[in-house]
Amino acid sequence: MMIIGDIHGKYEEYLSKIQSYDGPSIQIGDFGIGLRATPPDLFDQMKEYDARFFRGNHDNPKFCKMVPQYIPDGHVEGDMMMVGGAFSIDWMYRVIGHSWWLDEELSIPEFEEVTKTFETTKPKIMLTHDCPVDVIPYIHNHNSLFPSSRTQLAFQAMWELYRPQLWIFGHHHKSFDMTLDGTRFICLNELETLFL
Repeated sequence: MMIIGDIHGKYEEYLSKIQSYDGPSIQIGDFGIGLRATPPDLFDQMKEYDARFFRGNHDNPKFCKMVPQYIPDGHVEGDMMMVGGAFSIDWMYRVIGHSWWLDEELSIPEFEEVTKTFETTKPKIMLTHDCPVDVIPYIHNHNSLFPSSRTQLAFQAMWELYRPQLWIFGHHHKSFDMTLDGTRFICLNELETLFL
């Protein structure tokens, strides 16, 4: 299984990656759905190469749900759980409904359902777009200048309930690999890949 970081609508580079790998892949948010025009055969090629994705904060949630290769929030597959969405720190410079969406993060009731699934299934691997609050200072080597988001706080609460072995995420546009309290956290940079 190949895991691919944010692609931000760089579809040619993304297609090159999935075409060069003989196996399934999952892209972990900021795909660019609804933000940039997609090539006409993109989803056919994704189907051919067993490539799927879940949403980030730079994806139109409504459009994502219309794509067959979309993985819904809270989906569990084997020993993996997947949750998309995140907060856009630059939301004030974006246009609502065009480059920013009110439902870019899961709602509190949605996170409550996801947390129940997480606690019940106890996945060994978490694939998410963002990460728990306590991981942020290690990624950026300082405390965040921005308040913690609903997504980060929800992931923090989940991590305090149960420690998966591995937590892979994107969103922060940095390569990062560190084990904290028994969980290995890996942040993938834009178009960076990891093989499970």
